[in-house]
Amino acid sequence: MRGESLEILSGDITGAFSGIVSDTGEDGRVGSVGRREALEALAEKLSMDVLSMKGEEQSPVWHAEGDVWEHSMRVVESLLDSGGEGRLRELCLDVLAGLLHDVAKPAVGVVEDGVRRHPGHAKVGARMSREILWRAGLCWEARERICRRILWHLHPFFLFEKDAVERERILLAAGAGEGVGGLARLARADVRGRECGDKDEMLFKVDLFEELAGDLGVMEAPYGFADDHSQAEYFANPGRWRDFGAHDSSVGEVIILSGLPGAGKSSWVKKNWDGSVISLDEIRRRRGVDASNQARVAGIAREEMREFLRQKKSFVYDSTALTRDRRAKIISLGRDYGFRVRVMAFELGYNEWVRRDGTREAGVGEDVLSHMLGRWEFPSVEEGIELAVVSG
Repeated sequence: MRGESLEILSGDITGAFSGIVSDTGEDGRVGSVGRREALEALAEKLSMDVLSMKGEEQSPVWHAEGDVWEHSMRVVESLLDSGGEGRLRELCLDVLAGLLHDVAKPAVGVVEDGVRRHPGHAKVGARMSREILWRAGLCWEARERICRRILWHLHPFFLFEKDAVERERILLAAGAGEGVGGLARLARADVRGRECGDKDEMLFKVDLFEELAGDLGVMEAPYGFADDHSQAEYFANPGRWRDFGAHDSSVGEVIILSGLPGAGKSSWVKKNWDGSVISLDEIRRRRGVDASNQARVAGIAREEMREFLRQKKSFVYDSTALTRDRRAKIISLGRDYGFRVRVMAFELGYNEWVRRDGTREAGVGEDVLSHMLGRWEFPSVEEGIELAVVSG
């Protein structure tokens, strides 16, 4: 285990992380000597947002163990104690997910009826973690596996409040990309890291979650749909049978480019596409629309899109498309006209992004970048799309 590579980590945090796992014994378990000090060093390397969990109060009904930081430390310790030989890479992902799963609680915390609550912390936490891990230099595959676990980490506790159709969709969506084994480990550690009255009941819910996931075959791998189109049709049409091989009756294709400015989207179009293109940057230049008038630009783009759809003409939609809500409007319109929808997510490491942005005439700078990163939601197949990733 000691010899396994930590290639998913950047040089800046590999040293801090090595201090966490270097105390591993022959049985694969990790000792506690200096562990919290190493975790705090890792947190400092990642972001001050992580350390802000210190002192963030929680309801004593659910978290009598203390503040968010104390809970997160206990969650990570539980994950470390469950580590095994030959899974150092997975242990790295587990630890980062455990450390960050409640990172948004200080940002979203409110007092309701005298109790500190944290509504929406899983969704906001996934976005915050995406920025933290991107800046830290993790490869996009590892980053998104962690972020998906954070996004879905409460669902194992509430899965059986849903009907059978929705339970299946949640499991297949949560497991897209890697299966739900990592999510289940995080959920179990989340319970073990608490002091609460219903601990046994919550652990039983995780057991049921794992059992149903095992029945669907999604514990350690995503569900095996017939093909990408069938997968997209399953998520776009609630109640559709998961093993149904969808016939492709589409009349054209909408290709949505999603990614930060400077990630290579327009360059990809020039090299790989000779068809129609809707480019928000080009609309601004052609129509003389000020960059701050996003509504005007979006309205023109929608009209151009409808024209291509009516003509049954495939096209590329070239914009940042960083949020699910923004993509959903394009996806829905395309599907309404009988088009297949593919999203291409463009990835570029932080250091390279900084270099490129500094050389671009229309570079956006750090302030605009921070605003965009705060909204960044990586595309996922449960949006009813076919997904491809272009990594620079």
